[in-house]
Amino acid sequence: MTALGRRRGRATACGLVGRVTKKRWRVTVTVTVTVTVTVTVTVTVTVTDTADQATPYLNKLPAKLAPTDLFLITDPMLATGGTIVQVIEDIVARGGRPENIRVVAVVVAPPALKKLADKFPGLKIYTAMIDEQVDERGYIVPGLGDAGDRAYGTPHN
Repeated sequence: MTALGRRRGRATACGLVGRVTKKRWRVTVTVTVTVTVTVTVTVTVTVTDTADQATPYLNKLPAKLAPTDLFLITDPMLATGGTIVQVIEDIVARGGRPENIRVVAVVVAPPALKKLADKFPGLKIYTAMIDEQVDERGYIVPGLGDAGDRAYGTPHN
């Protein structure tokens, strides 16, 4: 017992607790393990000039998702909501659940909020600003300009 130590009929070692009873040990071990795994995947969606027809271009989502998976989707701007709806529908089709999805955007317009609320009630959206409207092309007014052009330095004609 010198290696474990003994005090009033109880022995302890490395967080294990046991009780000496007629040269038998009863050891109770409780282990709590919390594992958080973060995987970043890319989903790229192209949009036509009407800004409401989204087509997947690159999708690195796993083929099968667990219903307990959590998702954080980032998009600089949500104008009409076409691209974000496409991505969420793809996540749901692979087994994800809408209530486990969070959307983060810099600027959002009312048409996108309405479309998302109609298709995915209870979806959580975090944004810095809600602009008032979109123009006839589906662009946020006043908006930020083309986020892709700004991010990648694409020249405008």
